[in-house]
Amino acid sequence: MNDYIAFSAYFGAALTLIIYVVSFRISDRIGHPLANPILICLALLIGALLIFDIDYDAYNQSARYITYLLTPATACLALPLYRQIQKLREYPLAIVAGILTGVAVNALCVLAVALVFRLGHYDFVTLIPKSVTGAVGMPLAEELVFRGALLRLLRPLGEHPANLCQTVLFAALHGTLTEKCYALGMGLIFGWAAEQTESPAPGVVLHILNNGLVLARALAERGMG
Repeated sequence: MNDYIAFSAYFGAALTLIIYVVSFRISDRIGHPLANPILICLALLIGALLIFDIDYDAYNQSARYITYLLTPATACLALPLYRQIQKLREYPLAIVAGILTGVAVNALCVLAVALVFRLGHYDFVTLIPKSVTGAVGMPLAEELVFRGALLRLLRPLGEHPANLCQTVLFAALHGTLTEKCYALGMGLIFGWAAEQTESPAPGVVLHILNNGLVLARALAERGMG
């Protein structure tokens, strides 16, 4: 069965989407804030893999197309952030507090994963700083450099050429061709948001969200591998 799932182009994606829809219906019926549909979806998905003895690598291989959509889906959050930019400017302390809280929670999640999956000391001390720099520090630095300083320096070229230039440079720093393509799309959207709001703040928020999702997925794969 695992071989069939691994070579199936749609089984993992279909299973994920079905459980996702069921989770939202359960959440709506319960009607409690703690009944988070994403958490319910994770619990049901893990239960399905355990009950039917489906290997995680086989499932992940057939569900990879959903993973490809995570980054552009996160980038699409730029539009609602842009529409609410005035409210964001009214609560700078709350935003900073939220980011700091996210850093702390991220580090605690890494600790919990290390304890649950009994990771060695080397893995643990490697992941702890990455939980902060990978999910928060790097996005903050990249947005301040590319959508902050560099975009302003290139403004004499015109709005669209400046955005395109900073995006190409941003994508060039990423590794594989797939990563470069993702970075190219993200860079264009984040640059547009920075131009519209005259601030790199929307890109910082979206970048942190995206890197947090990627880090969470990497931790899950490492723990289940």
